[in-house]
Amino acid sequence: MYNMKRNITEEFINKLELLKKLGVNINKLTERDTIETLAKKSEVDKEKLEKVGLNPKNRIGVSRATIVHAYRGNGHARKPTEKQIEKLLKLGIRLEKQERNVAEEFISKLEELQKLKIDIKKLTLSDTIETLAKKSEINIEKIKKIGLNPKEKIGKVKDNLSQAWQGTGTYKKPTEKDVKRLLELGVSLEKKKTNGKEIAKASIVAIKHMDMVDNENKVLAQIVQKRRAREI
Repeated sequence: MYNMKRNITEEFINKLELLKKLGVNINKLTERDTIETLAKKSEVDKEKLEKVGLNPKNRIGVSRATIVHAYRGNGHARKPTEKQIEKLLKLGIRLEKQERNVAEEFISKLEELQKLKIDIKKLTLSDTIETLAKKSEINIEKIKKIGLNPKEKIGKVKDNLSQAWQGTGTYKKPTEKDVKRLLELGVSLEKKKTNGKEIAKASIVAIKHMDMVDNENKVLAQIVQKRRAREI
């Protein structure tokens, strides 16, 4: 249980102000973040955090979630004051319930993965963050260090966004700005059209497969004939 005398919101604001002075983009804060993982998104190292008296392992994302609950009248923490809410708004942190922006989250994750030298253009429907990272020989520990969930089905997220862009599915349609940012990252939401070369290649493979089946049938027929001849 939280100590009601402790002012969690004030502590949270102080931490955010220090992080901002270090050049950390505090708007990238997620519930999974520690101070260290948040700082890494802006390429600010652990030593700089410790120099200003911040604990890199502090679960700052959970602190924000606790304050949000208190603001809505839930949980055990003290409710933020109007002055504190105003301070947070100036820092770009909102406590009101907001509609989840899946496209924005997806783009942010791709940007973080790209910083780890992961080839995000290799993303396929079946990929989790971990399987995508493995294609570029990046291990799971590096993913966890920046606050991402290795098991997240990022390929499925892309597919859902693609459907939304085409006017189907249940996701909110990405904006033109979102689509442009994705294209800059080398990721397209457009349905891939099969070109002439791909059709021809597929046809050749199919014909070869049919030839193999025909050959196998001929060999099988010959074996059957030989066995029957022996029985006679």
